Amino acid sequence: MAANRGDELPLFLSYATFANVVRQQYIRQWHAPMHALYASYADALTALLDRAVASSTSVGPLQRHIKAVATDVVASLGREMEKTLQEALAMEGRPYTVNSDVVAAFQTQRSTPLLSALDALAAETDDGRVSMGAVKALVQLHAMTHESLDDLQARDLLWALQAYLQVAAKRFSDKIPMLLQARFLAPFMTELRHRLATTEATDAVLERLLRDGNATARAELSAKLLALQQAKAEMHAIV
Repeated sequence: MAANRGDELPLFLSYATFANVVRQQYIRQWHAPMHALYASYADALTALLDRAVASSTSVGPLQRHIKAVATDVVASLGREMEKTLQEALAMEGRPYTVNSDVVAAFQTQRSTPLLSALDALAAETDDGRVSMGAVKALVQLHAMTHESLDDLQARDLLWALQAYLQVAAKRFSDKIPMLLQARFLAPFMTELRHRLATTEATDAVLERLLRDGNATARAELSAKLLALQQAKAEMHAIV
């Protein structure tokens, strides 16, 4: 802590130390679950796409074309999504919030030891009343601590981390699914419809698909005709 604080006045919690602990001990741990969530979205979208294409009445070449276009859209949006997620994680590396709950939680944790001691003092009497002298002595005991500045700062740092992370973790947990919805899932349908109606639906593309489709249909019909001829020959042989 002293190394991170440098020549800052040691009476106050060092923001540099606080920010460094947040980045190194907490934000880095959010990277893996964030990408795991993104991967689950991408896998679910790909599986849904496969089922949708397979259940369509389109001929084979058209199905393959739609799937190829959709796969390319997923890959393109995925690259942008990776950048967006990294930016979101980088923003969390600078601890910041306007949520007043952080201050309230920090002050609550600071006052809890004293309040607990006062409750214990009151519990020692039958009517819950204690003398002002006893209260004053207890307050002085908590205020006039013999702990070192490093110990005091370490305790304040722990309380500050707990208070801040209650807010930051909730914010980040909400932000990532919202980004995935807004920057990945919703644009996928928009971009896929656009490409299938414009650049992937030119005369040249449609002509190629029709040609491939006719070739596929002819091959299937030829196979069926051959099977019928073989069956007919076998029936004649039996008769």
